Amino acid sequence: MKDAEIREEARQYFIPIILGNVPSSRKLARRIYRKYGIISLILDEKGSPLQLLDPTNRFFKLTAVKNSAFTALQLADLAEQTPYTLLLLIPCSDKYMRVVEENRELLEKSFIITNEDQVLTNSPLKIIP
Repeated sequence: MKDAEIREEARQYFIPIILGNVPSSRKLARRIYRKYGIISLILDEKGSPLQLLDPTNRFFKLTAVKNSAFTALQLADLAEQTPYTLLLLIPCSDKYMRVVEENRELLEKSFIITNEDQVLTNSPLKIIP
């Protein structure tokens, strides 16, 4: 299989799920897109109208709750809707880092949990040529 074919298959298989609509998450989405051509999903309670113009990511609204377990259940539900994919969960804000840590056991059933420092160097994405 040629590199171009592998990259095309990877675009359909890998889905980076970035938690937190903060500047670092949008920067990470741009880096993933530039390197692999993969569009990331950014999840948070509030989006930005400017995201509609950004081809590197799509925004998905999470229901605002104070209970981290409910947020984790929302994420698990999203994972059930995307079978046959490998979901990379990347928390980019303190709030979502806590959600992931408090609900790691549930989330690890559906996601590869990584962080923004390692997603490009030490995650399944690194196998893409």
